[in-house]
Amino acid sequence: NEAINLADEEDNEHLLKLSHFAILDLYKQELTLVNSNYGKYLDKWKELMVTPYDKAWYFLHQVIYISKKVNLAEAREEFPKVYKEFEEYFKGHILNDKIRTYYFSNKAVFLKDEEQWLEAVEYSQKTIDFGKNEYYSRHEVFTAHLHLAEAYSELERFREAAPVLKNARQFWDKSDSISSQYLQYRYSSIYYYEKAGKYDSAYLLMKNANRLDRMMDFRKNSLRISELNVQLEVAQKEKEVV
Repeated sequence: NEAINLADEEDNEHLLKLSHFAILDLYKQELTLVNSNYGKYLDKWKELMVTPYDKAWYFLHQVIYISKKVNLAEAREEFPKVYKEFEEYFKGHILNDKIRTYYFSNKAVFLKDEEQWLEAVEYSQKTIDFGKNEYYSRHEVFTAHLHLAEAYSELERFREAAPVLKNARQFWDKSDSISSQYLQYRYSSIYYYEKAGKYDSAYLLMKNANRLDRMMDFRKNSLRISELNVQLEVAQKEKEVV
């Protein structure tokens, strides 16, 4: 936010775009971050976008923003339409591997929601293949492993699901291992051990996932308090200027 204020003061459009891009990336990555402002920054990005890449990132963030909505029924209703807009744009432009990785990742999720499991396997694997050597695609590669294991389990290909879940661990986010562990334990419990009939392991993993979920709730509340404090400070400064 400080960078955005500085960019506004100096009328520096390049810095303004970089600052908004960084904030959008933060909302995209952070599982527990309160995303009430995600839509606001996304609307601002729409005003700033100029290049085909700017527009590709806009469509991508739209898909992610909707997928993070608390109202799941609303999210499921909006997701197919927004995703198809992103897909049409992607197919009409030549974009770099980073955006291709995000496209394949979201395609896999879309196919998974449509219960097209064989196709979900294909696009989850493409996500891994395109992003495994890119540091900034680690989160997408990590979740692609989880989605791939889920698809294998739905197809009752449990022997293929097990090593995929094991490999997912090497792509944990080292700066936020709690979120990575939570997703790993939850997916392993529901989409592998429970489906394979290994209920003792499924129970223990879900118990650990719930413990981590409570830790993330505490962190989310702390982040919300910090966010409100910043908003209060800004409001007080604005009053002083007036």
